[in-house]
Amino acid sequence: MSKQPNLTISMIVRNEEKHMVSAIQSLLCQTYSNFILIIINNGSTDSSGEIAEYYSKQAAHVTVLHMEQNDPAITLKVMDMVQTQYYMFAAGHDYYAPTFIEKCLAEHLKNLSINKNLASHPKCLNTSLTSHPNNWTKAFLRSPNF
Repeated sequence: MSKQPNLTISMIVRNEEKHMVSAIQSLLCQTYSNFILIIINNGSTDSSGEIAEYYSKQAAHVTVLHMEQNDPAITLKVMDMVQTQYYMFAAGHDYYAPTFIEKCLAEHLKNLSINKNLASHPKCLNTSLTSHPNNWTKAFLRSPNF
């Protein structure tokens, strides 16, 4: 990565060994690459942790956190750690089209001036992004004003 990342993606996995390789590879093959990927092994009892470690050794912008047991509040804890302008959650069992992040950020920036709804986390503005087939993924703009 040549410039400072402006997006953090968290992928929380718990016993996702069957699907997470495809999910991670689909993120690492994005047309938009200016991001940090944090994979959180949330108390897995399968090989999810080892798979996450493999990818952290292959790509400098991939980091792994290991939780000994399942922590239902881990998403909020990770959001508090984010130092980039944008934050996105990625599921460990989903595949992301190569232009997914690029299109999500473009849509977010296009709608930024009209979207003033607060997300559930007090530091973020929420933009629902419709380019994900399940419509589950959210991208968040971190705002220093909150």
